[in-house]
Amino acid sequence: MEDLSTTRSTNAYLLSTESTRHCSTHSPSASALYCQAGRTGGAVTHGYDTVVETQGLSKKFGDVTAVSDVSFEVTRGSVVGVLGRNGAGKSTLVSMLVGLTPPSSGSVQVLGGDPRAARSRSRLGVVPQDVALPGNLTAYELGSFVAAHFPSTTQHYRQVLHSWGIEDFCSTRIGRLSGGQKRRVAVSLAFVGNPLLVVLDEPTTGLDPESRRAMWNRMREEVSKGMTVIITSHYLEEIEYLSDHILLMEAGMLIENRSISSFLELKRQARVSFNSSVSVDQVHRAIGQQAEIVAGRHSFEVRSQDTDAVVRALVHAGLDFQDLRVTGWSLEDVLMERMEEQDA
Repeated sequence: MEDLSTTRSTNAYLLSTESTRHCSTHSPSASALYCQAGRTGGAVTHGYDTVVETQGLSKKFGDVTAVSDVSFEVTRGSVVGVLGRNGAGKSTLVSMLVGLTPPSSGSVQVLGGDPRAARSRSRLGVVPQDVALPGNLTAYELGSFVAAHFPSTTQHYRQVLHSWGIEDFCSTRIGRLSGGQKRRVAVSLAFVGNPLLVVLDEPTTGLDPESRRAMWNRMREEVSKGMTVIITSHYLEEIEYLSDHILLMEAGMLIENRSISSFLELKRQARVSFNSSVSVDQVHRAIGQQAEIVAGRHSFEVRSQDTDAVVRALVHAGLDFQDLRVTGWSLEDVLMERMEEQDA
C-alpha cells in the first residue's frame, strides 16, 4: 500500500507538522491525526466569538517579504474571502493561519490558541491549493481513515461525503478520478471531522460550472449552521456569492479589510451599455459631463450613480441606440479599480 505519511495532501488537510511529533503512533500522519482528535487537550469548544485573530503577522523568505504586518479578526459564522493577484501573499497567509508555516514575526490565534497546537487543530478543516490524494485508495477509505481520529464522526463519514454529492465515485480509486472529482473529494474530506473553521485555498479550481455552484450551495448550508469559512479564489463571482467579508492583499500587505457590502460601496456606480452610431460628443451633450463614458467603435458604456437619469436623457435627446443594458457594479469592477490605484 502507498505510504500515507509521504502524501502531502493527507498531511496538509490533517495538518501534520513538527508540533505533533510528540504523539506516539506508527506513522507521522497517524500521529498528527491522533493529536487532533484531542489526546492533548480535547476538542475545542464552541465558545469563541473571534475564531481567528492576527496581530502584525509577517513572513519573510530570505530577503523576500511575502506577508507584511497583517492584522485582522474573523468572527464566528462568517465567510471571509481573501483576494489578491498572484504573488500577493494569499497562500502564505493561509499557510500561517493553519499552522503549516511559522510566522517570522507577529502572532496568530485560531480557535483561542496557537494554530500549530493540537487543541486548536481538533476543529480545523483545511483544503490546500495543491492536492495529491493517494491514488490507490477510495474516498470511502480516506474518509474512514480521517473519521477514525474524530470519535464523534466515526459512524457518519459516509453521510458527510454523500452530502457533498460524491457518492457516485466514493468507491472508485482516487487514481481513476478526474481532476475535478479529486478536488471534490478533497473538499468533502475537510468536513468529515465536523470542524468549526474551514480554510479553503482555491477550492473549486478545475470544477465545471455546475459542480462549482453545487459546492457553493453546500458551503452555504454549513455556514448557516454556524461554521466559519476562510476562502481564497480567483473566481470573483465565487467570493461575491459566498463571502460577507473581504480581505484584499497586495504585495504582501492587507490593503482592504471590510464587509463585502461596504467594499462594493467604494464605487457606487452602475453601467448603461448600448450600441449606437452617434458620436461621443452627442452622448456627452445628452447626459451631461457628470457621468463617465467609455466608447468603442459603435458601442458605449456610461458609468453613473443614477442610471435611470442616463436612460431618460438618452431618450429625451432622441439619440438612436440599440441593445441597451443596465448592469450593477460588480466585485470585479471594484477590485480592478482598487488594484489600478495601487499601481498608480
